[in-house]
Amino acid sequence: MATRRLLNGAKTILVILILLLSCHPKIFACSCNEKLTIEEAVKDAELVIDARALRKSNYNATTNRFYINHSFKGGFQRKDSLSIFSTNSSSSCGFSFEEEGRYIIYAYSIFDKDHNRLIIGYETNVCTRTTRYNYEEINAIKLAVANYPQQSEKPNIDLKQKVFEIGSKIHFTDSCSFYFECDCCSGKIVFNSDSTFYYLGSCAADLTARKGYYTWKNDTLQLTYMSLSVSRLYNFENETDTSATDFIISDTNVEETVINYSVSLCDNRILLSDLENDKFGIETTSSYNEVIEFISNHFSERFNQLQKKD
Repeated sequence: MATRRLLNGAKTILVILILLLSCHPKIFACSCNEKLTIEEAVKDAELVIDARALRKSNYNATTNRFYINHSFKGGFQRKDSLSIFSTNSSSSCGFSFEEEGRYIIYAYSIFDKDHNRLIIGYETNVCTRTTRYNYEEINAIKLAVANYPQQSEKPNIDLKQKVFEIGSKIHFTDSCSFYFECDCCSGKIVFNSDSTFYYLGSCAADLTARKGYYTWKNDTLQLTYMSLSVSRLYNFENETDTSATDFIISDTNVEETVINYSVSLCDNRILLSDLENDKFGIETTSSYNEVIEFISNHFSERFNQLQKKD
């Protein structure tokens, strides 16, 4: 009987310990290494910004949207917006952002080491120096940035005469390629040797072309899409009228668009990551000359006509 009482007592203690372990958050609390100095944090982080939260965090894990007031590191511009991931779970070292709150954010790219590619964008947590906006930290960052060796204006990546496939991150696979299940979700970017590019967007049998130019802002690739847009639309009348043309060429003026890409490698191919719109561009083996010949045959004449009018 004494042995049974001892066993029952041991079971009771074990149950209490289990309950305590499962209910007490501090037992599984976040553990950080010693916090970096501002100088170390600026050097270590890939992105350092003064930004305003546009969207309140959801419970557990979320991607927060921010409006940039000032970018100290990372290549973004004032008034740009971007997404930064964090978790609201204190045990996972998450940082909880409040809507409309102003923050100083130190962030790092989310990288898939197994496949050597950027996955979603940037992340931060309480173990970084990310904090509410304060003048002391801002002034110290400015001083650290002034003393920090500036990155070259252009990374050692050659885009000339390369063809990229463009698509949403939801269609991007672990093999560093796209798997499209829709008729209107892919496109191509063709980089020329004179810092200009062509964009070709496809939707079923229709194609839309735009021209633009590209520049480097530190380690960020900036593409500026010009306002001229030329479309090659399938003419359904030719299915009943054999004399009708197969395609109709039309044009329109659209808003000039600027898109920023981070640049990395994915299976030794150049990967472009549009962090704001969650899109990727991956280098392909498509022939540059063949794509340019297609553009010349179907779009160049209309582009030239429109540019003469301007």
